[in-house]
Amino acid sequence: MPLLESVLLNMKWGQPFRSFLSELLLVLLIVPGRATFRNLSRYSDYVEKTFSRWFRRQVDWAGLNVAAIRAVVPPAHESVLAFDPSYIPKSGEHTEGLGHFWNGRAGRAERGLETHAWVGWM
Repeated sequence: MPLLESVLLNMKWGQPFRSFLSELLLVLLIVPGRATFRNLSRYSDYVEKTFSRWFRRQVDWAGLNVAAIRAVVPPAHESVLAFDPSYIPKSGEHTEGLGHFWNGRAGRAERGLETHAWVGWM
C-alpha cells in the first residue's frame, strides 16, 4: 500500500511505530468479528501484549485522516466536513462517557453513549 506508507512517513513517527500502524490498519481490514487484542494477534505477527503496549500511545487519528485525504485530493478543491452523532442506549454506572444525549428516534435526550462518525473532506 504505497499511499499508506507515504502518509505514515509524512507523520514523522519512528520506524517501529510506523510498522505497527501499517500492520494494524491492514489487519483491521481482514479481522472477522470484534477487533480485540487477542483477535488482532491471531491475524498478525504481533502478540496481544504488543497491541496493548502500542495502544497506550497517543495517536493523532484526525491528522492521519487529513494527511491521507490531502495525499489524494488536491488542496485547491472545496472541502466539507460533516459530523453524524449517533445515540447508543446503555444502562449501568461504570461506563466511560455515559450521559444524557439526544436520541433523534425518540425525539428527546436519553441516558446512554454517543458515537461520532464524520464524513467529508478537509
